[in-house]
Amino acid sequence: MRFWNTAAAAALAVCTVLAQPAAVQAQDDERTPLEKSEVLICAINDIRADYGLQELATMPVMIECSMIRAEEISTKWGHYRPRAEGDDTPDGKDNVCFTLLAEKGVTYKSGLAAENIAGGHSDVLDTVDQFMNSEGHRANILNPDFTHIGVGYYYAPGSTLTYYWGMFLIGKYDGEVPYVCSDQYFPERAPGDVNGSKTINSMDASEILRYAGSMAAGVEYPVVHDFKAAADVNGDGAVNAVDASIVLRYTAAHGAGSSEEIGAFIW
Repeated sequence: MRFWNTAAAAALAVCTVLAQPAAVQAQDDERTPLEKSEVLICAINDIRADYGLQELATMPVMIECSMIRAEEISTKWGHYRPRAEGDDTPDGKDNVCFTLLAEKGVTYKSGLAAENIAGGHSDVLDTVDQFMNSEGHRANILNPDFTHIGVGYYYAPGSTLTYYWGMFLIGKYDGEVPYVCSDQYFPERAPGDVNGSKTINSMDASEILRYAGSMAAGVEYPVVHDFKAAADVNGDGAVNAVDASIVLRYTAAHGAGSSEEIGAFIW
């Protein structure tokens, strides 16, 4: 797999870009851009949990900014925003990506903002692999000082890369304002959907078994805050093989055409 990487600094913030040519016969999947955004955020938080880092919250405005950037980079690749038609002013601080955060009223601790952008993949996990296999993107994602994330997705058939991802990461507070604010949230994980993929399948059952096995052996298995609630499918207060079995029964039934909710498979 080939990657084309560049890194650019803007003010005191970090920027990295990542692109890979899209498949020749490209098509989007059925998830909405917001669903894709939340799934990728769940994946990033799982990775941060693996490294003992705090979970990143998001906010509607962070999602909005990232969605705008995903669309912008489909026409102007890089960390500078497109200018109005006829404006041939050289790129500079007045149109760097972070001006969008300022326009939308997103504040952050001085120097604690980063933008990651990627292109060429529709699949969320393929895009996560792109980010994590790039030193600059990985460093941003694993920065312990960041508190909030926004992710955006844009599908542009016929364009150079077809699929575009924007990501803003910020350190929202400086200690003078509480970390929690009224409009922030963590993407929800439904019962059985322990990896936050918006789909319940055998991968979720595998994660439940890994967690249960580690806990039974006294080995720490760090997880994000919604994991246990999603993994305790039958609501008995324990995460174990019974929960994994329920997920597998649900998965098998849906593979055979069932449309029943997971609750129907709890015994």
